[in-house]
Amino acid sequence: MITKKPFGRLRSGQICSLYTIDHADYKVSITDFGATIVSLVCPDKYSNPTDIVLGFDSAELYSTEDGYLGATVGRFANRLGGAKFTLDNTVYNITANEGPNQLHGGAKGFSYQMFNTEIADDKIIMSYHSADGEEGFPGNLKLCVTFSLSNDGNLSIEYSAVCDKDTVVNFTNHSYFNLNGATSNKNIKNHTVKICADQYCELNDSLIATGQLCDVKHTALDLRNPTLLADTLDGDFPEINRFSGYDFNFVLSKNPTNPLTLAAVVECKTSGISLSCLTTLPGIQFYTSNGLNSKNGKGGINYTPHYALCLETQSFPNSPNIPHFPSARLRKGERFNSRTDYKTGLIN
Repeated sequence: MITKKPFGRLRSGQICSLYTIDHADYKVSITDFGATIVSLVCPDKYSNPTDIVLGFDSAELYSTEDGYLGATVGRFANRLGGAKFTLDNTVYNITANEGPNQLHGGAKGFSYQMFNTEIADDKIIMSYHSADGEEGFPGNLKLCVTFSLSNDGNLSIEYSAVCDKDTVVNFTNHSYFNLNGATSNKNIKNHTVKICADQYCELNDSLIATGQLCDVKHTALDLRNPTLLADTLDGDFPEINRFSGYDFNFVLSKNPTNPLTLAAVVECKTSGISLSCLTTLPGIQFYTSNGLNSKNGKGGINYTPHYALCLETQSFPNSPNIPHFPSARLRKGERFNSRTDYKTGLIN
């Protein structure tokens, strides 16, 4: 069952709505502002309904708070060095919103836009038209984001886009997960994390991908086996200390026979909840909310660093500027498609 209710008014005067897919034990709520996941509810080991996604209690707070909580990110997620890229010998200067670089699509990327919404076949379909030149990107682009939720707790997000010029695209969802519960007042150090990756993208001091791929072996970024976050976040590891936590794109070990392959598994023994992430995309940004700072979280909770983690499936960061990275180019008239699933359940 899908329901719709008001979710407040933006300072611009626009009225936002909240759409909920309800399967009794599992529920997801999404607002049309930024095609943003506001809550994801699943049962814990005691059968208590537990909201595992951080967020805010009104649309206005989503429009004024930083952090991209739950939002659809585009036109290009993650960072583009120097806020520019080149296509066919044409340099595109895009909006810089993090020093000299661009982060998550610019000053008013997709996370801060109103999406049109339709309901079809128990799915929520949100769409946005990005005009030619918006935030400096070429081409009129139409993005559709389709959310569906199964009755056993699998949240599927499908992205589809087409453009009338060659452009670059990189879409992701920026949900912050805490398997203790979004209002638990417990951080994620009691979570174990497994990421199916042998390599990660090297970063410079501005968090811009250099183009070098590094082995995870013998580093704190070796998460190929379940790793308790307290052991790394509270440890003395140069990779972690450099950015006060994890904020790296991992190169996923893809299954060539199945495009939708396992990227990551997170578990919390306290709640008994597990979260698996599967994707068709080549990378996943693992971020431990190192810069999170909001006193306006759900129920008045103060969100702080390491209160949650993000599993942002994506193309590689800065890839338009690094020729040997997998291409993020979308050619005129061609259709981009990707899918990411977040599967909740209980630890076996």
